[in-house]
Amino acid sequence: MKTNKTIIFGAFALIFLQTLFCFAQEDAKIPIAVLAEKVYKLDNVIEGTLVTHDFILKNQGTADLVIEKVESG
Repeated sequence: MKTNKTIIFGAFALIFLQTLFCFAQEDAKIPIAVLAEKVYKLDNVIEGTLVTHDFILKNQGTADLVIEKVESG
């Protein structure tokens, strides 16, 4: 009988901790980067021509979004 009580107590403790963790995640401040477009395809260009395109990046999170490195592919 003692083993059953231990299992039941452990199950309730686990459910309680998961509930606390879920509420903690809701209050966590995290940045969320959202791009309107992820790919931009260029037409053919003459070699040496400067080509530019602006990607619009929005932070939909609740913390500052810090961009440390950007690379073109």
